[in-house]
Amino acid sequence: MTDDYVHFLGKEIETIVSLISSNRLKEAIVQIQAMAASTNDWKLKSEIETISTSYELMLDYDKKGYKDPNLSEQYAKIIARTYELMDWARNAKGSKQSATLYNRIQTKYKDNPGHTFEEIREGLESYTEDMATVSILYPDMDKQKKEISAIKERHEKYLNELFEQIWISTPWNKETESAIMEILHSVVVPVNDICVLVSAVTMAATRWFDIRKYLFLAHAYQHENIMINQRAIVGLALMSLFYHERIILYPQAQFILKEFKDNPNFIHNLYNIQMQILLTRETEKIDEKMQNEIIPNVMKNFNDTKLFTDEMLSEDNPKRNPSWESWTNDARIEKSFKELDDLQKSGADMYMGPFSMLKRYPFFTKISHWFYPFDIHYTGLDELEEKIGNNDSIIIKLILDSDMFCNSDKYSMCFNLLMTPLELQKEMLAQFNEQSEALSEQQQEMINEKLIHNTSAQQISRQYIHDLYRFYKLWIYKAEEYDVFDDEFALWENNDLGEILNDETILKSIADFLLDKEYFVDANLLFLQLSKMNNTNVEYYQKGGYALERLSRYEMAVDRYQEAETLEPNDPWILHRMAVCYMKSLHMQKALDYFKRVEAQNPDNLRITLETGRCLLELGRYEEALSYFFKVEYLSKKPLDARRAIGWCYFNLGKTEEAKKYYDMVLEEKKPSKQDWMNAAHIQLVLDNTQQAIIYYKNAVESSNDFEDFLNDYWEDMQILIAQGVNPEKLKFLPDELL
Repeated sequence: MTDDYVHFLGKEIETIVSLISSNRLKEAIVQIQAMAASTNDWKLKSEIETISTSYELMLDYDKKGYKDPNLSEQYAKIIARTYELMDWARNAKGSKQSATLYNRIQTKYKDNPGHTFEEIREGLESYTEDMATVSILYPDMDKQKKEISAIKERHEKYLNELFEQIWISTPWNKETESAIMEILHSVVVPVNDICVLVSAVTMAATRWFDIRKYLFLAHAYQHENIMINQRAIVGLALMSLFYHERIILYPQAQFILKEFKDNPNFIHNLYNIQMQILLTRETEKIDEKMQNEIIPNVMKNFNDTKLFTDEMLSEDNPKRNPSWESWTNDARIEKSFKELDDLQKSGADMYMGPFSMLKRYPFFTKISHWFYPFDIHYTGLDELEEKIGNNDSIIIKLILDSDMFCNSDKYSMCFNLLMTPLELQKEMLAQFNEQSEALSEQQQEMINEKLIHNTSAQQISRQYIHDLYRFYKLWIYKAEEYDVFDDEFALWENNDLGEILNDETILKSIADFLLDKEYFVDANLLFLQLSKMNNTNVEYYQKGGYALERLSRYEMAVDRYQEAETLEPNDPWILHRMAVCYMKSLHMQKALDYFKRVEAQNPDNLRITLETGRCLLELGRYEEALSYFFKVEYLSKKPLDARRAIGWCYFNLGKTEEAKKYYDMVLEEKKPSKQDWMNAAHIQLVLDNTQQAIIYYKNAVESSNDFEDFLNDYWEDMQILIAQGVNPEKLKFLPDELL
């Protein structure tokens, strides 16, 4: 289990899991006994005694020197059973103490067992036949509508009950497993219903580990329907997140994992799911970017720009409006749109923000509804279905059938349309119809090809993952569930599916994505793993070093860059990065050595010249440093940094008047920094211009986070000022003159 998930389950579980993972099984069993003591579940207590006895016998058998060829298998079984009893005790104790929705539903079915799974299957199977015969049995249209509505309601009650009963189910026995498998393999139960079933099993398995549920999901992955098998593999990925250390304890799971490892389709599907889940890390960033950057900038430009002039509209051959150029050439907007377009093409979730407010309809209070594949025939959409059918709106049909939106968002759109005032509904539908009629047959086919029936595994799993994301982030009872999207979700690190993703090409693709999106911790670990898989690929060392550098782990970054340098000794990029890392870790002489090597290859690179000068400055070699800074000042179009450095070199050389000249130029810039004001004040103080120094110091204070921040920098420079002849006592009381 992940650390965060274990912590979510509570301190007792955290302790037990820690004990089991540390091979302190006897202590773990004692802790489970303590958990069970507060319950009235005598069967649980008996099972704990049984496993305790079995473990004691195994230990005694081993102490006496007996050789057991099946010792490893026996120990794995005991560990697996200990975990199972921990889950059992947690659930028994939780149902007694908690009033969560989960426990309320448990109580409901305990008091009223409801239908058996066989009865539910028969109820679901009857739906197709009932709908097919209703027009024959009821020729009258009004009676038909009434009967169809009754059939739908009855069907949805069975489906919701199926979800709830599976969600709260304890580990299955063979009979339950067989009954659920019959639903999965029924050729009459609608595909959408089986999708809901797979989601129910997934949600149940994330709450309570059950090897039979794992085997069910593995079996469901073999289903020929793409909607079903993609939900199943996502379910397997979620179980891996929670239980990868437990799954491998079971021989049945080991056998299945071996089959998956030899299955190219499974590997490809799993890779897609891993990447899509990683993309969900970007969802909040995308929403923030849309709300705070894209939309405000676009709206501002639309407000400031009249896109269509009367003159343009009157011309036979209209000219481009010159004001367009200022809008389309706005680099920030263009860059932002490009980023968002790239993210959308890669499968990122672009619609979480806009649709988050549309998840407050009663439909979304029931947990099963979050996992419904979209179906316009859902009972609550009868009115909209009829209006769309009557108006024959191609546009709205395309939207609802498209792969652009996940199932949850399509339901949101429909309920939002239904809640719109009647007159506005008519107007909106009329607009849709006008647009539909305006489309040529060829255009309709193009839109249809672009939006509909792109039923690739990647598209189906992407939609489903977006549905899951909305459930965990927006459901009214979300606090009662562990949010899987708060987890790092690094399947490649897991003991089960990680072995399947352990391919150099796959890991490189994941690592590159993580580096590009600035998840440097994960990227570093993956590039380290890749460098062990292929120690002759310089790119792995370079990128690993870069990730470490961005994490400010400069000495570790240098180690990685040195490995890269061994493979490509004179690569200027590697040499430059090593120089920067040495400089930031205050190894100035080493930094200078590397900067000079880079400079020898790039004598016209003013950035390298400036950085080399900075190293010399830090080493106190001011005269040498000046020659570098003068070169930058003379050749650069933006000489500000060079002038700062020149001024500071002159100051340290005791050439205070020359230092003042350069800092006067620095202060003429639009917004001098805190350090600029501080250094200029130092110069004035050495020149005995105390009043001007105080003015500059006050500006430095205003540019600081607070007065304490200013004082830290001020005291750091005290010895430099004393060396320039400033009275130490004066320096001590001068800060009080600023207050």
